[in-house]
Amino acid sequence: EVEVELEVNPESIDLRVFTLNCWGLRFISAKRHERFEAIGKYLSRGEYDVVMLQEVWNEEDYLTVKTLVTEAFPHSYFFDNGIIGSGTCLFTTVPIFDATFHEFGMNGYPHKIWHGDWFGGKGLGVCQIEFKGFDIHLYTSHYHAEYNRKKDVYLGHRVTHGLESAQWIKLTSASADLTV
Repeated sequence: EVEVELEVNPESIDLRVFTLNCWGLRFISAKRHERFEAIGKYLSRGEYDVVMLQEVWNEEDYLTVKTLVTEAFPHSYFFDNGIIGSGTCLFTTVPIFDATFHEFGMNGYPHKIWHGDWFGGKGLGVCQIEFKGFDIHLYTSHYHAEYNRKKDVYLGHRVTHGLESAQWIKLTSASADLTV
């Protein structure tokens, strides 16, 4: 018989997280440049510790935000995957120790050019940070769009995205103190 004494850390932390779908589709999203400028200016106020953005399809838009928030968020990661990117990025107040990306097995159809999801490398991005002594894993994703609710040919894709996300998070978060 082995007796184990666990030391519980009585401290807690506040982690302020902001997430936003930016609707950054080139040639389609109205006032895209103005929107990314406004997002960057809002985030530059530094009210959060972590920011996760989706539908940032263009590196130019990412760099616009990054330039505006550098003082508040000196660390960032752009998940550049697929033909037009993953559409996801992350900003933090603390250094990012590691980052990786898991591309989903199902991501639309190449012949449905007007939908575009196949060209984006949809998947799950993860960054590891240390925040106030806690090992934190941050996950961000953007699932396949729903184009027709009555005849949703992509429902299986989004269900698969959810399942793969759950499996990937379970596999990669075991050592984390906190998973977001």
